[in-house]
Amino acid sequence: MKFNWGHGITIFLVIFVVTTVSVVVLIITDDTYNHELVSENYYEDELKFQEEIDKVNDASKLTSNVKYRVSKEGVLITFPSDFDYAKVSGNIEMKRPSKKILDFVMPVELDENYQILIPAQKAIQGKWKMVIDWKVGEQEFMYKANIRL
Repeated sequence: MKFNWGHGITIFLVIFVVTTVSVVVLIITDDTYNHELVSENYYEDELKFQEEIDKVNDASKLTSNVKYRVSKEGVLITFPSDFDYAKVSGNIEMKRPSKKILDFVMPVELDENYQILIPAQKAIQGKWKMVIDWKVGEQEFMYKANIRL
């Protein structure tokens, strides 16, 4: 029997199919590729997400939005002056996508100019996701921003 191009194509296709099936079986059976739900309580998480949407919408209805300015001292955040600064409570959550160990949470404590400074020692250079969750009385607000320092 003589080896021709038809035999070569057949051998190539058999090797390709066997390799593809092997990779699929390996991925399906490997525990590192966990195909479970991200959250066990996804219904409750959906309700929390809707609350976040409502908070962001409430914040957008204020006369002005939260503003931030990056300087060498850090990040200066200015809140809207729709309410008494002393009654504002909440948290500023700074998340670093590249290094979770650098994430931190800071309480909202405004001065009389409705401002708070995140010092440059805490927020080092790079990309950050900033989430400000604050409350005035019973009304809750949220502001989200991706910033680069």
